[in-house]
Amino acid sequence: MVKVLFFAEAKRIVKKGEAEFDFAGRRVSDIKKELLRQYPAFDTIFKSVMFALNERYVSEDVLLNDGDVLAIIPPVGGG
Repeated sequence: MVKVLFFAEAKRIVKKGEAEFDFAGRRVSDIKKELLRQYPAFDTIFKSVMFALNERYVSEDVLLNDGDVLAIIPPVGGG
């Protein structure tokens, strides 16, 4: 299982801070596709979202392993 952590706008969209997916052996892009399928509103943030796998920023082509933690970090505005 891969634990996915949601922050900021991503957390608002899914209405929870984390979820688990059986995506070991697949890529970050596969989780992105699954989230878009389940939550179409992700389309609004996935153009500029960052992914961190086990606390390191990664690209969407990185393979996931059992026990990994993937954070979805949308852009955050401030003032």
